Amino acid sequence: MRSLLRVPAAALLLFSLCGIRANAQTVLTFENLAGQGSRGISDTSIIDYGTTITQDGFTLTAPGLSSWADAGFYGDYTGSIALFGNAGPVVISPTVGSPFNLLSLDLANEFEQVYPYYYNNVPSVTITGTLFAGGTVTKTVSMLATDSLQLVTFDSTWSSLASVSLPGFVQIDNVEVDVHTSTPEPGTFGLLVASGVAGIGMLKRRRSRKV
Repeated sequence: MRSLLRVPAAALLLFSLCGIRANAQTVLTFENLAGQGSRGISDTSIIDYGTTITQDGFTLTAPGLSSWADAGFYGDYTGSIALFGNAGPVVISPTVGSPFNLLSLDLANEFEQVYPYYYNNVPSVTITGTLFAGGTVTKTVSMLATDSLQLVTFDSTWSSLASVSLPGFVQIDNVEVDVHTSTPEPGTFGLLVASGVAGIGMLKRRRSRKV
């Protein structure tokens, strides 16, 4: 009787392990975009990447995704590739649709606030997160009076997100995310179940032969 209980216990352990949620943390730096895109037609210090890019399991979409090529005429290059929506908001979402946590990111104005009337400078930005189960969370950030990157961190309410939206004309870099990767493949789960059932059946047959 004692040995008969061991297999169900082992099977339950396997099933419980399947339910453990493991997260994969990554930082979207956009440095893989180096050498890609094309120089802007009206402003050659800008590089355009089109409306969609992917990196490390995430997709970024906007009416126009761009970055500064270098210090250029305006001097707004942050020192690394930082994306901005050149014609509207930027939406960040996992490519496979898994929920994720937003931990932090770096922001900078697209242009220095030395040009407050002609260029698209903003004193503050509102970041919106869409929750995987429905609803939204928001965070308003006061921008620095320069184009230097500033770190923005997020609390636990920015968990289990489906997407994050940031306004256009703001440089985005070093997006730190935590992706939920716990759900096993259906085939893997099915194999565990079948193995557990088969083991129980074999043990029962051995026990019946001994009786």
